[in-house]
Amino acid sequence: MSEPMDNSSEAQQPDWSHLNELLETHLSPGEGWGVVLYDDTCHYREDVVHQVMKALQCGAQMADGIVERVEKMQKSLIIITTHAEARRVQTILSEIRLTTRLRRIG
Repeated sequence: MSEPMDNSSEAQQPDWSHLNELLETHLSPGEGWGVVLYDDTCHYREDVVHQVMKALQCGAQMADGIVERVEKMQKSLIIITTHAEARRVQTILSEIRLTTRLRRIG
């Protein structure tokens, strides 16, 4: 997933505020499962962005921001949701053998 990035974007701090909308889903108190996506060097960035779009049913801009965050941090929590939805997301990401973990939240 790590591929040369445009140096012009390094000067700006990324705006992660758009991810709050993704991470704040409709959950009951005490309910929540997170999907953690790990960075690797086995996949092309475009393939990972496409798979994140498919798994999270989001647009290219949001998926690209998520992948950028994973690359910078080596791993990232990409969604908090119900257990069934977290398993669905994990299954889609694993279609191209991305490394993920489910994590109980709350």
